[in-house]
Amino acid sequence: MPDLLPLARIAPCEVEALLDAAFGTDRHRRTAYRVRAGLVPIDTLSFALVEDARLIGCVQCWPVQLDRDDGGALPLVMVGPVAVAPDRQGWASAAH
Repeated sequence: MPDLLPLARIAPCEVEALLDAAFGTDRHRRTAYRVRAGLVPIDTLSFALVEDARLIGCVQCWPVQLDRDDGGALPLVMVGPVAVAPDRQGWASAAH
């Protein structure tokens, strides 16, 4: 049975390897990476799914804001990336 852990407990290189496997090594060109540039994920909302000491999934949440026309800002939480190891994608639906 997989364990849900705080993502902060996972080595960053493992997270990067999972993201590369799930989305490709060119993933950094996506707009979401520009939006998140210079930010740190919210630890209390970012999780890892680990099974047999292997990272098989993760979700990160980021503090962002929407600048309003009136000069104010609306704080938001950006969800993603949500990654699943390629060999585990579709696993739940296939098991039923």
